[in-house]
Amino acid sequence: MKEINYAYSIGSNCDSTFFIRHYKLSKFSGPFDWVYVDFNSALKNIEQKFERYTKDLFYYNPDVNYNNMSIEELKLHLINKEYHNQVDYRLENISDIEFELHPNKSYVKDFYINQHFLPDEITPNLVQWNKSCWFPHHDFKDKDKNNVLKNKINVFNKVYGDNKDNILFIGFNKFETIQDAYYEIRNITRSYHQSDLKSDLFYIILAPTNTPPEIIKHENVTFFLKHFEGIYQFETDDKHPEAFEYLNKIYKFNILEKPNDIEYLPALNEHPDIIDYYNLGY
Repeated sequence: MKEINYAYSIGSNCDSTFFIRHYKLSKFSGPFDWVYVDFNSALKNIEQKFERYTKDLFYYNPDVNYNNMSIEELKLHLINKEYHNQVDYRLENISDIEFELHPNKSYVKDFYINQHFLPDEITPNLVQWNKSCWFPHHDFKDKDKNNVLKNKINVFNKVYGDNKDNILFIGFNKFETIQDAYYEIRNITRSYHQSDLKSDLFYIILAPTNTPPEIIKHENVTFFLKHFEGIYQFETDDKHPEAFEYLNKIYKFNILEKPNDIEYLPALNEHPDIIDYYNLGY
């Protein structure tokens, strides 16, 4: 039985982080916690050691009208400019879009969008973007919170560099049709085997199936496909104990602490339930 010392969320939404925390599969946070990121963009960030993960971000605020802004005015909404000095054309009319995470349920919070991982088309349903990397819970204008995120990245790069065989990546996604779910399974499997990712991957996928939970394995990639219909929220719905039970059948979990041989940037974590595990040394 393979031993797992570290579990990391790899997207595509916050439910993967909820799952890891609920079953205490990690003792510290990772870079993709509380981030909406598609699998291919997550792979790219890991490959690049997160070089562009926090760069060239567009700050979206639903209370701001970006229409008819000049180029210079739009630039004021760019954060951490390094490779891009202008707003991507796909974002110029973003004020015309009423975003949603669930059908007919508006998303009215502000967030940051990484311009390196934009979808082909900016559509209202955020979770259906074919490419995404956006931060609904992070404030990049706050130096303290930025240090928290930088520490997460530095820890991840060290742990992943030293312990690829003992890391389990956990993903989570939900679909309104079974066809979309199977398409995602094929896409993730193909991308994983074409990548340099050496760690195992466990992906929970919810979709309107007609069968009990189904296990789909492709070498080091395992999908847990489960029936789902309607609007799902991890905080109030089923926590997928069958998925956790299955993980314990195929892995021996020996979860280790965060490495202490790293120089951490100073950061007092004031919102442990949203941003990170509570750790004064973080």
